[in-house]
Amino acid sequence: MSRLLAPLTPFIAEEIYQNLVCLVDKEAAESVHLCDFPVADKSMIDTELIDATSSVIALCSLGRAARAKAGVKVRQPLSRVLIKARSKSEKEGLEKLANQMLDELNVKEIEFLDGETF
Repeated sequence: MSRLLAPLTPFIAEEIYQNLVCLVDKEAAESVHLCDFPVADKSMIDTELIDATSSVIALCSLGRAARAKAGVKVRQPLSRVLIKARSKSEKEGLEKLANQMLDELNVKEIEFLDGETF
């Protein structure tokens, strides 16, 4: 954490590094500013979560736009929202993040449509 903070808050990052790393590891670099910057582990990236989050953002934007067009303010709760997912994986991702959509759109229930039902 101190290595990530070093460019933004150099003195605080140095203090953290000295108190947490140098006291424990005698072979550690003399300063946080002499350490290599951490490299992200790309195997830890959850692309399904990223895709689901992008879908939720788009749906919430569409939901707010539909409310604005209908003249219904977001603070007025609605009983349900109807969503037609493009694929099974998209539906599963949206179900995982359903609570966030319910909160953002101020809706009590999400109903997924199958096939050409509307």
